[in-house]
Amino acid sequence: MILYNFRKDDEKLNVWKALLNLEARYGTKESLFSTFEDALKYNDKKKTYYHLLELLIDAEKTEEIESFSQRILKHFKYEKDVHLILCTYYMKAGKTKEARNIYSRCLQCVPQKEYPDVMGKFAYLEHEHGDIERSLSLYEEILVKYPKRKDIKSIYIQILKSQGQEERANSLL
Repeated sequence: MILYNFRKDDEKLNVWKALLNLEARYGTKESLFSTFEDALKYNDKKKTYYHLLELLIDAEKTEEIESFSQRILKHFKYEKDVHLILCTYYMKAGKTKEARNIYSRCLQCVPQKEYPDVMGKFAYLEHEHGDIERSLSLYEEILVKYPKRKDIKSIYIQILKSQGQEERANSLL
């Protein structure tokens, strides 16, 4: 019987994360992606991709994010988290067109059971960083399609109240 020690994999991944962090801070774009390719050979691909994406976003490396986003979406197009991380980044950066493209692409790729979560998160991003009216219409669409989602309904009510639309919010209660 062979025992598998997951802690060794986590420790190995931590070493590679440290190398990627160093390359992101002090290396070149080429050395960063070369280290990333090596890290992929020895670690869990999903964890490695996610770490590099978060690293690029934290370091605000716009050019690298642009090229890497296509790559990560190609590998993990069925993962809602990747789409939502990129939507969040683009909305915060004021690139609403790119965020909306990724959102629509996400709805084409992820399983339908994850739509309410994706739609709710994007509606919130629209409220925080985009068009408030678009956000409100997205929340209404969610509530029509998924009336049992009380969590999303309560967020929508709070947003309506913050917008001074008390009467509209009370009609949902």
